[in-house]
Amino acid sequence: VDLSEDTELVGMYDKEIVDRKVNNTKLISAKNEGIKEGMEKGKEQGIKEGKEQREKAIIENMLKENIDIKTISKVTGMSEKEILKLKG
Repeated sequence: VDLSEDTELVGMYDKEIVDRKVNNTKLISAKNEGIKEGMEKGKEQGIKEGKEQREKAIIENMLKENIDIKTISKVTGMSEKEILKLKG
């Protein structure tokens, strides 16, 4: 009973609880920020990979239509060497 009435001791206990809650809030915020950043980077990477796959598909279709490699290179900006790799 004496300890529960000791305002200094009760204040220390309250401070620990408040500090723990503040720390938990900071951790949750940092975690959410990390998740958000990871999702943004993943989205950017996915868009980049999708564009690369689409570009390769277009070049492969141009090769199937027997379009000259120099013309494909000029139109796409891809080097002739890279185009030849896609040709197989």
